[in-house]
Amino acid sequence: MRETAPEPLVELRASGGGTNSALWKQIIADVLDVPISMTRTAEGVATGAAILAAVGAGWYDSVDTACEVMVEVGQVTEPGADASAYGAVYAIYRDLYPALRGPFARLAAIQLVDR
Repeated sequence: MRETAPEPLVELRASGGGTNSALWKQIIADVLDVPISMTRTAEGVATGAAILAAVGAGWYDSVDTACEVMVEVGQVTEPGADASAYGAVYAIYRDLYPALRGPFARLAAIQLVDR
């Protein structure tokens, strides 16, 4: 994600679903090596729609400005000691993937019989 982000990734904001699991949030923070900031709403999609509607209605001049006003951040999960281990594993995966691209495609093409 860091390689493809248009700007340096310094924080991920999350809400709902898997964010109820402290372990899942810690794994994501460690894998991405960025803090996971929880929004104070569990309805992230509805909040995003409201933000876009507010900008479209002219209440705010930009999405960034609307977010500053409408999104409240609560608990933050910082990357932990495992972050460097995930980085090392990912580097190995990136080295292996070109050699495994063909076998992965063959595995994906295997059709299992419905049981």
